[in-house]
Amino acid sequence: MSQIPARPGTVRWISVGTFLTFSLLFALTYGYIPSLQYNWAFNLLGYPPELIAWSITALALLTTTEEARRGLIRAAEALQAAVSGWSRGRLDILVLAAVFTLLLLCRERVMLGESRFLYLLVSGDPAWTYPGSGGLFVLRAVDEIAPILGLPGLPTAQFLHCGAGALAVVFVLRAAREALPKGRGAGAVPLLVFSGGLFAAIAGRYEIQPLALCASAGYLALALRFLHGRGGMAAPALAFGLAAWLQPLCLFAAPGLLYLPRLAGRRFTAAVGLSLVPLLLHTAQLLAFPEKDVSTPSLLASMWIGNQGWVRGWGSGPSFVTDYVLLSAPHLKYLANAGFLLAPAMLPIAIAILGLRRRAALVPPAVRFVATTTAGLLLGSLALRPAWGPFDWDLFAVTGLWIGFLGAILLARIEAREVRTHVAAAAVGLQICFVGLPMTLIGQGAAIDRGLFDEKDFDPLLLRSDRPAPKHIAPWL
Repeated sequence: MSQIPARPGTVRWISVGTFLTFSLLFALTYGYIPSLQYNWAFNLLGYPPELIAWSITALALLTTTEEARRGLIRAAEALQAAVSGWSRGRLDILVLAAVFTLLLLCRERVMLGESRFLYLLVSGDPAWTYPGSGGLFVLRAVDEIAPILGLPGLPTAQFLHCGAGALAVVFVLRAAREALPKGRGAGAVPLLVFSGGLFAAIAGRYEIQPLALCASAGYLALALRFLHGRGGMAAPALAFGLAAWLQPLCLFAAPGLLYLPRLAGRRFTAAVGLSLVPLLLHTAQLLAFPEKDVSTPSLLASMWIGNQGWVRGWGSGPSFVTDYVLLSAPHLKYLANAGFLLAPAMLPIAIAILGLRRRAALVPPAVRFVATTTAGLLLGSLALRPAWGPFDWDLFAVTGLWIGFLGAILLARIEAREVRTHVAAAAVGLQICFVGLPMTLIGQGAAIDRGLFDEKDFDPLLLRSDRPAPKHIAPWL
């Protein structure tokens, strides 16, 4: 495919846009816009020690310069040339080992928010987390089996989550090879997807999201493989079912699964029904061996909807704490902050490319499949209630994964090489500096209390709707 050079001055305009973006993020981070000072995802550099925070800020400023981005691009090209003769399998093993090691080194050392609360529930009376999704089932199983094997429960779970996160990165890399012409730019896609808050979400965080991200990324890779005529429908259907079992939000990805055979030019197949097998088996097991005092409707709702519940509908009156009304100001604030944490650069890039060239961008079947799936997950994210509010920042991590992948492959399909490489370098640089790195550092222990991501701020009663929020939490909701 021919490479169309960027027009004179285009890279300069990218530098201007990057600097303006940096300036806005700088103002939000350091509180220069008082009316927005309680946006909990935009002040992450306020938590590390000042010297570290200002050093990271300086690196972000450096990213706005053309020379620094060209250096990053040359380094990426040199790495690509060094492994160009490797087989894909060998390269995947290297990526898996490298990412797993990095996640172990960066794993969450201080359990924050509902992560600590969830660990106390899972390691305590099982009735508190029964019934629940497949993700909770796995967490309970690890907590029960680890001592039998002579292993500590929490480190074992973190080890498992780091492995799941590393696999998710490899699956995204494989999916990118399938989605892009001749795999062009596939190596940059995992960086674009995981350099923001998703890295912190898979870095040993005690939650079900690392497992759901792994299964969802595996489904993405298998679905795109099927789309290109390799393999049957059974494998992606089962991967979808596993993801939905681990995290019920993934059920909202069903439009993409149903659209997949048509996009591949095949007839609808009964193999799609395999997607329900994991959920049906677990539901049957819970119905056959129910816990006392748990009603069947509650059991089914927990399995197929999750323990979160739904946001409240319009006209239902005001709500307290995290009992959000659909698209109310607090709900929109949560969605904006969570969206920035999970897909800080890829969300606006995807919106911009689809807005400017929607028809051309949606021509490839792979893009249409990813866009359809992402749309379903976005609807699910609107409906599902973030019961712990800002502390539940990673609840929609799977949605962030698909948004990130959509934005990354749309960017990689831009013909002008300098445009796509410079935008990608700027996006990765700003994501790392303003989101990915500070969130990882907060997981090591916040040095400064700048908001809700501090060890002492979590309130386990946030999900109740019969009382106002505590004074130190209320402004952030």
